[in-house]
Amino acid sequence: MLKSNKKNKDVRLTKKGRSGSRQLLLQVLYQHQLNGDQHHALLTQSIERAILWIGLCEFSFHKDTPSIVVINEAIELAKVFGAQDSFQFINGVLDSFLQEQIT
Repeated sequence: MLKSNKKNKDVRLTKKGRSGSRQLLLQVLYQHQLNGDQHHALLTQSIERAILWIGLCEFSFHKDTPSIVVINEAIELAKVFGAQDSFQFINGVLDSFLQEQIT
């Protein structure tokens, strides 16, 4: 299992461009959650919430990025950083958000 964690760490540090930026932003948001002044609120939050923030912000402020790319990147972040199978939750939430925007 130690090897697997090292492999994930290496993956986190080698991405460049927008993927790397997303990963760094995820780490910054999560670090803020962990070190924020309102520690009681942190108990109800998780890394998945930070991934959703990133995806929703990209949908709102970076309309030049294709939606499928935003969702796929969020799924990949969830697979590396999130709880087991949390990528399914991330996919469902972001897809539902897009469907609501279309209708």
